[in-house]
Amino acid sequence: MKLNEGENHFFHVISIVNIVEEGDFYLLRHNTGRRILVPVKPYLKYNIKTGQQLNCRVDKVNCTGKVFLEPKHPVYEEGRNYPFKIVSIHQENTNNQYFLISDCFNNQIRVPFIGHNNKIEGEEIILKVDRIKKGIPIFLPLSLNIHCQKPPTSIIKDKLPFIVIGVSQDSFGEDIFLLESEEGYRSNVSVKHFEVYGIKVGKTVLCEISRINQDGSLGVEPVNPFYKINEEYVFKITDNQTYDDNDETTVVSVSDDHGIKSSFNILTTTHTSNKNKTHVKCRVIGFRKGRPKLELCKFL
Repeated sequence: MKLNEGENHFFHVISIVNIVEEGDFYLLRHNTGRRILVPVKPYLKYNIKTGQQLNCRVDKVNCTGKVFLEPKHPVYEEGRNYPFKIVSIHQENTNNQYFLISDCFNNQIRVPFIGHNNKIEGEEIILKVDRIKKGIPIFLPLSLNIHCQKPPTSIIKDKLPFIVIGVSQDSFGEDIFLLESEEGYRSNVSVKHFEVYGIKVGKTVLCEISRINQDGSLGVEPVNPFYKINEEYVFKITDNQTYDDNDETTVVSVSDDHGIKSSFNILTTTHTSNKNKTHVKCRVIGFRKGRPKLELCKFL
């Protein structure tokens, strides 16, 4: 059975196993028999027990088809608002400011913000949990004292230029580019995913609007400088994997000259008849986090 990103499934907690130099892992089994490891350390305070049924979201399926699970948080739900205690406010420079807040398990989490209000230090702040990763609630960067009208939904799928006004860190400590449009709209994108685009502070980046967040900030995808939708390109095959004996599809992993990795699924019978091929020609059908979504045209 194929597990897709965003789906929720129940898994049986079989045991805790130790992997040398990697640590302890929960060994989980899906009702199809598929087994997946989840690290113990991020979820110690979840009180997960051997024998229980654990509700997990498929957080990520990487380019090789490996599945990463996120167990359901015992307190927080994604998309809902909760009070969090503000531990401190930090301003490293004009464009790198953040709250340090504390969650229900006393994890201290960075929440980037733009604007300044030193009257709320030591109080609680209501934040919307955007998602949960490795047991930590993650929040969208906040815009404080920014009076910008919320953009209309009609701009979704439009392309807007944004100035890269700085680099900060998200709630999980990962670097992000902070973006602002001439209209005052705010957004951010991952440095890890998009630095290969040549994005730098002070530059203008053309982005496609994918969604409008509750705080008026925009979810965006920078326009890919290397590929265009519906055009065909050649990629080098780096790996292939079939994850279940009865699986009818195979995940083919590829890379390009820019070091960008991607993958696509094909029928296992098609892969078997072309298993000695080293390259493929694919059509680009979209983008996600800087990676092209691919559709097989032919093996080369």
